[in-house]
Amino acid sequence: MATLRGEPVDRPAVSFYELNGLDEDYNDPDPFNIYNDPSWKPLIDLTKDHTDRIVMRSVPFITEK
Repeated sequence: MATLRGEPVDRPAVSFYELNGLDEDYNDPDPFNIYNDPSWKPLIDLTKDHTDRIVMRSVPFITEK
């Protein structure tokens, strides 16, 4: 909220949308898999070490029949 108010912040407000620390598959050979591309490693490490990641997960609902 400080960013939106134009106040000083302790970390920049940025979105690391899919860099959540749970879904990384470093062995997936897909050419669009950023986790096996060395150029992404510094950013991925930064998100793990220096950000407050908010991991979104769906909740499975079980309905009785």
